[in-house]
This record gives sequence, C-alpha cells and structure tokens, in this order.
Amino acid sequence: MMIKSIGMSVLVLILLAACGSAPATPLAPPTIAPVSAQQIPTATTPPTRVPTETASTSAPQPEATPTAVVPASAAKTVDDGPQLIVPNANALQSYSADGQHLQTFNQAQLSLGRNLSDGIAPSGGQVAFISGDNPMTPEREGSGPLQLNLLDMRTGSQKPIAPLFSPEMEQAITAAAATFDRTAATEAGIAVAENSGTLAWSPDGRYLAFIAASDGPSSDVYSYDRESGTINRLTDGPNQAARLFWSPDSQWIVHEEVESFGTGAGWNVKAVWAAAPDGSGNRKLYDTATSGDEVFVEWVSPETFLVYSWTAIGLQNIRLVNLATGEAQRSGPEFPVQAYAVDPQSQTQLVVVDDTTAQQNGLTGGLYLDTPGAPPQQVAPGNWYNVRWLPHAQLFFAKGESGVISVAPGGTSAAYVGEGALPIDSPDGAWLLAWGDGNFTSPIGLRLYTPDGELKRGITRDPVTLATWSPDSTGVFYVSGGELTYAAIPNGNPELIDANTMATETGSLGWAMP
Repeated sequence: MMIKSIGMSVLVLILLAACGSAPATPLAPPTIAPVSAQQIPTATTPPTRVPTETASTSAPQPEATPTAVVPASAAKTVDDGPQLIVPNANALQSYSADGQHLQTFNQAQLSLGRNLSDGIAPSGGQVAFISGDNPMTPEREGSGPLQLNLLDMRTGSQKPIAPLFSPEMEQAITAAAATFDRTAATEAGIAVAENSGTLAWSPDGRYLAFIAASDGPSSDVYSYDRESGTINRLTDGPNQAARLFWSPDSQWIVHEEVESFGTGAGWNVKAVWAAAPDGSGNRKLYDTATSGDEVFVEWVSPETFLVYSWTAIGLQNIRLVNLATGEAQRSGPEFPVQAYAVDPQSQTQLVVVDDTTAQQNGLTGGLYLDTPGAPPQQVAPGNWYNVRWLPHAQLFFAKGESGVISVAPGGTSAAYVGEGALPIDSPDGAWLLAWGDGNFTSPIGLRLYTPDGELKRGITRDPVTLATWSPDSTGVFYVSGGELTYAAIPNGNPELIDANTMATETGSLGWAMP
C-alpha cells in the first residue's frame, strides 16, 4: 500500500453555536491539495518512546419503579466534572455523574451513533461526532453530506472538521447502493460508514485519527491536529483502511489494509501498517495471508501489542508484535480458539476450545486458562460462548451453557447462580452490573453484584439494552424501552431522566472528561 501524508488547512464550513449563542461568520470548505509520491517521507525507525508505568453484603433489595425527574440546570458549572453524552431524537444531551441534566446541544445530531464513545477526547471536553446522510443506506433524510464535527462541551461551540466522502465518491456509493452492486466504491463506503473503529483520539488528546474517502478512489487514514487545526492525509492506494489503534505514546496509528470486507465470512486483510499522525512517516509492520480481520487486543508494553487473526474456523495466531521492528512472538495456544480474553499485565489468557479442536490436540473441550510458561489449564468443561476480562475487578468472566462464572488469573472460579449475561465492573472494582433485554441477553432486567458473586439487588425488571457506570462508581445509567434512567449505587431508586434516548448499543454513549 502506498502511503502519503498531506497537510491541509481545516477551513470550517459553518461554525454552529449550541445553547442559543449566535453563529459565527461562514468560511470556505476545506480542500485537499494532491502531492506526488516522491514527496512522501518514509520513517525507517519509530521515534524514541518514554516507557510508561505500567462492599456491602446485605440481602438483595427489591426493585423500585422509576420516577420521572424534571431536567434542571445543575448547580455546578459544565466543565468541573465528567459529563455523560447521550443522543436523543433531536440533539445530544449531557448529564452529570449524579444524573442531573446539564446541557442540550440542539445542533449536534448524529448519523452514526455507535461511534460516539470513540469520538470523545481523553480530556478537555471535546467530542467528535459524525452527522449528515449515510450514502450506504437507501433512504436519505436530506440533511447534507456525511461529515466529521467537533463539539466543545465546555463552551457549546461546534464546528465541522471535514467531509467523509468526496462528492464523486458519494455519488458512486449511492449509485451502487441503488442497484445493490458490490463495487470498489461500496468497499470504501463500508470502511467509512459501516465499520466500527473509524474514530480514535491519541492518548495525549492532540490528534483525532479518522477514516474517510474524501480524496481518491478508496478510504484512507487522516488525522486532525487540535493544536494547529490542520488535517493530514496519512495513507493512499487502492485498498481500504480499517481499525485505528494508537500507540501509548501517541506517535503511531496502527491500522489494517483491507482489499475487501466480504459478506459475512470475514475480510480480506492484506497488511498491517503504522502511520505517524503528523504525516512524517509510515511503515508496514507485517503482511497477512489468511486473516479475516486483525483484532488489536491491547498494549502489554509501550512498544508491544497483542493481536490475533479472525478466521472462519476460529481465532488464530495470537501473538505479540513489536511496533519498532514488526517482529511477532507467539502467545497463547497454537490452535484456533472460539473466544479469547487476556489480562494485559500478566498476559494470562482465558480461551474457549471446541470439542473438535480439543480432540485434535489431546484435550477435552471447554474453558482454559493459558499462563505464560505453563501448559493450558482447564477451568471448566462444556460449551462456552463468550469470555471477558474486567480490569477493575481483576477477574475473567465466561458465559456458556451452564451459566456465568468468574475466573481469577490464578485459576479459582465462582458461579453467578441464575445469571445469563456477562457483567461490567465499576471503575473502583467494588461492584458488577449484568443486564438483559430478553432478546440476546437474559434474564430480563438489571442486577447489581459483588465481585464474589453475591446478588446485591435487582435494580429493575424492565428489559435493559445498555448500561454504563458513572466514573466515580456511585451510580448507573441504563436504557430501557428508549428511556434513560439513573440509579444511585447501591440502594438508590431508579429515576427517569430522558424519555426519548437513542442510545441502544455499545459505543452510542460515553463520558466526556474535563
């Protein structure tokens, strides 16, 4: 894949002001000036990196009926604490950690809500979001081209950053969608508008990496520099960009080069690259042969990340990749597994091995712990579907035919009797939440546990599609039937705070930090 870096000035289309303030003077739209391949610097080694350092047990309480709370202005100012960002039918809303309504951003209307959490900067109250029409969908609302915007939660100011499709590309995608043709333009449309992982802030909050098809016949990686206000085009070539994954020092954006995204049997991944966000250099880390997706799991050191390849027969080739050299080292089982989770600190892995693969390798099917330097240790036999590592609780969780269990890195396990959903942990590690809507997860409702498996209380028996903790672990926000509700932890009654929310999936809401 040929790589280019093109700095371009970001000229905003219209500076929209939220909360009733007057709009700024319109400016000209951004442009991208082409450059030749000879102008592209190639880095042979990465920049020098600085290493980084690495409850109550009372009986369950009865469920309470949610009570409506009239949104009111909070006594605190809007920038002195975290704000939960929630989309509803007409705007973005923000709430304090204790459930009080703070602000309404009427101009901020999302098209791709699942990317909202990815667009929230690590600090400074900046939120990048996508608005406009998605050319991949047959019905258009007529709100304008798909574009990337930046919202400042502290001031309420909003500005467009860049269009995500060129007019030519948008026309080609729309034409292909109308006839159901799978063209090169369709692949670019999928890369920008259908995939997850298309927005990512650098850990230091300076750069926003995003995927767009605004120049050329394919999707590419771009970066927006908050300090200079410029946009850098980082990649070029006939293939598509996917999966933005920042290095811990904010110096490199690891990403996939994809030839096609397939129709359900996996992608055709060609290689994995690392691009400098300022456009100063880029390197191919490695080629791929039979990968349907390279899943970037976690950084285990400032220069080494865990990755595995998704394939039709399972998750394979789990390995540690060195960012400086691209060299890979095997980690975990040498055979395919059906589900995977890892504790990045100890590199202990919890995997699911099906019966066929287990028999081929002299094992029995089930759940296994794989610790570096030791043979796989079976935790539980049987069929297991999903596994998860909870970093605050310092526990693995697994879901299978026999229910839900927790597994400590040392191998001890505990059953969560009657539970059918994998929980999430509170930021302080003291509590767990599990929920179900009766469709994909069960039982229906929202439940509060202690990490040792004790059911503290049932918060609601209504179907719950999404839940999140407050950053201070004192409350939980959840979505049920299109309504956003808040409950203080551990014993607060549910309080209805938004009757018209659109947050229904992971990534459709998130916390903006001051």
